Amino acid sequence: MILGQLSFGQKFETQLSSNKIQVGQRLKVSYVLDDKGSNFRGPKFNGFNILSGPNQSTSMQIVNGNMSSSITYSYILQGAQMGTYTIKGAKIEVNGKVFTSNDVQVTVVKNKSQPQASNQPQNQPQQQQQRQQQQSNKQQNQISSTELNENLFIKVFSNKTKVFIGEEIIVTYKVYTRVNIVNNGINKLPDFTGFWAQDIESAKQGRLEQTTYKGVPFNVATIKQTALVPQKSGKLEIDPLVMDVVVRIKDNNRPRSIFDQFFGGFKDINYKISSNKIVIESMPLPNNGKPKDFTGAIGKFNISSQIDKDSLEANDAINFKVTYSGTGNIKFVQAPKINFPPDFEVYDPKASEKVNVNASGISGNKTFEYLIIPRHEGKFTIPAINFSYFDITSKSYKTLNTKPFSIQVGKSNNTDEATAYRTLKKEEIKLLGKDIRFIKTNLQELEEKKSSLFNSPIHYLGIGFPSLALILFLIFAKTKQKSNSELLDAKSKKAAKLAAKKLKDAQQELKSGNKEAFYEKLLQGLYDYFSDKLSIAIADLSAETIEKSLKKYNAPQELIDETKEVISICEMARFAPVSTINEEQTFSKANILIQNVEKAV
Repeated sequence: MILGQLSFGQKFETQLSSNKIQVGQRLKVSYVLDDKGSNFRGPKFNGFNILSGPNQSTSMQIVNGNMSSSITYSYILQGAQMGTYTIKGAKIEVNGKVFTSNDVQVTVVKNKSQPQASNQPQNQPQQQQQRQQQQSNKQQNQISSTELNENLFIKVFSNKTKVFIGEEIIVTYKVYTRVNIVNNGINKLPDFTGFWAQDIESAKQGRLEQTTYKGVPFNVATIKQTALVPQKSGKLEIDPLVMDVVVRIKDNNRPRSIFDQFFGGFKDINYKISSNKIVIESMPLPNNGKPKDFTGAIGKFNISSQIDKDSLEANDAINFKVTYSGTGNIKFVQAPKINFPPDFEVYDPKASEKVNVNASGISGNKTFEYLIIPRHEGKFTIPAINFSYFDITSKSYKTLNTKPFSIQVGKSNNTDEATAYRTLKKEEIKLLGKDIRFIKTNLQELEEKKSSLFNSPIHYLGIGFPSLALILFLIFAKTKQKSNSELLDAKSKKAAKLAAKKLKDAQQELKSGNKEAFYEKLLQGLYDYFSDKLSIAIADLSAETIEKSLKKYNAPQELIDETKEVISICEMARFAPVSTINEEQTFSKANILIQNVEKAV
């Protein structure tokens, strides 16, 4: 009988997974309300251990255009002692009124797997009965603890386990629980070695939902979802994700205070859970049919191009755009190689992208915008662009083409006659240095030589001046060299202090949440430090020149490897952000690196 009958045919009832269980077995008790309610209050569960609950879930369905919803509060119980027990109904408020669900009866019988216990005499001393009860309660608590691994675990799922290099994968980490978790935190994130990785944000992340795993009801929540793109071939192993959780279970061994008598005694257990490892097989792309212009794009793409004008004057500018769109590793698409006419001055393209990463994969578009200035009048053609990619659906290479553009360039009218000049073609500029020089034909500029400088004071001054100039130059060069050496020594000594200031600026960007600016300033600070410390010109700075200079100073190989690693991490995070890189750890590594270089150099 349903005690909490609501209006309009709605109800609040108690449901059982079974009305008869053995000692130690689990029982699910659900309180289902066909309406919206608040202030749910569950009953006491005398004779049972509470493993989980109350766990809340909602459901919604539409039948013949009519929508209905329900809310369920459930508990996972464990039979503690034999007997027949009445589980009282729960209470809930609906529109200001309190409703109570129906009572149910559950029979807990002896566990058949346990040995037959001897009958105790009726006159058994009370202290001995209490000790046996405490021993029974302790055993039940131990069972709850040892069974945690069956009722609380993390599973990792991958939508693909066999892919090509550059093909996207979606990896999802889910926590399954049938116990009451009161606190949790991630202990160790997985290392995505060999992958480009980007986390996927979701509004449902961390939200508990009800599901069934291998026929058993569980609460499940997605704790992490990541898009991966393998960067090398072979079998790539994804390490586990590790969490620290605090689980609350019923504790019958605690002293029974007045609060325990009302609410029951509980204890919190610290527990560590870890996901399973998965192996992704990354296959190399086939060589059969691979185009020469293939650069690694994998997925399903389109390409388009456009110009803002096809008729203009010389020295005016043209905006030329090339846009790639589709699904796949769009972030790795490179700027096209275009054979522009030689009379066009072309600036490096400006790249922009709009990429969406979600549970369905990676999609979006990437645009390269060129600024072009024709320097000579005439009719020119911007050729068609070829773009080759590997179609993941057909497992074959495909090539797309844009249309060519004809450009009509007229003579520039924006020329002052007083300073007029003819714009030269590049071919003419190359020929100019090889052309015949003009012959002077004005004989009036020629005059007869009337006197000789031989044996004159000017003659002897001319002989002695180069020697004097050489001596003065050597003195000046030695002084300059000494000054430069002192300046370099001073810069080398102050390099660490200057680097500390620049790293402090990078740390401020990190505190502001600007990761891109953080890595940019961190990398700039490291480069400036090595420039001052090793006396390397800014224009010549690179990971290779730093490595060569460190070797000249006989720096240990471990320090050289450490330097290359830190610079590589900063460059990778700056130009291709990877979520698995920890900014604080990177900043700490940079500081330690500078300290180690100071000791070694």
